[in-house]
Amino acid sequence: MTDGVEAAPKAKKGRPAGKRGTFTFRVTADLRARLEADAAAVGRPVSEEIERRLERTYETEDLLLSYFGSGETVRLSQAIAHLCRAVEMNTGKRWTDDLETRSHVQTAIGRFMNIYFYEQGSEEAPSPLSILGGPRHGWNAAEQVAQYMGLRSKAREEMEAFIKTPEGQAAFERIQKEIEAEQSEAAKPKV
Repeated sequence: MTDGVEAAPKAKKGRPAGKRGTFTFRVTADLRARLEADAAAVGRPVSEEIERRLERTYETEDLLLSYFGSGETVRLSQAIAHLCRAVEMNTGKRWTDDLETRSHVQTAIGRFMNIYFYEQGSEEAPSPLSILGGPRHGWNAAEQVAQYMGLRSKAREEMEAFIKTPEGQAAFERIQKEIEAEQSEAAKPKV
């Protein structure tokens, strides 16, 4: 003790506290060289570098799950990212910069959703009439996300203006009647 102040204990170097288990596994020569180089660069043993990298993998997975809510949504998001990249590779242009490429991305996502949900044998594809009533949820979700991102929706503005016209009101009422008729037909017991 010096001047009434205790010196803080020195932190131990080496492995983090806690009992460790042992794994034995094989790696390629290239992977081994990379792990050894990365471990040497930060001054830790290769085993700690491997442990740190594995922990980061799980942290990333946990972060994605906390952000997206479920593993299925993470996989869907990854699929959409792959679709965007595949279209960009085919067109040679970024979807964010090119109207035609965006159109191809939109088609790819729609087609993927049909394959994913309706062509796997677990569900029947919706009829075209039910689609008229169904996408409003997707439309609304897209509008909400766009608004959150500070984006202007010209389509919504045009739709709202159209609905205020006599032609728009008539079209809206006709679609509502068609949806109600289909829902009524679907509710009838099948013989």
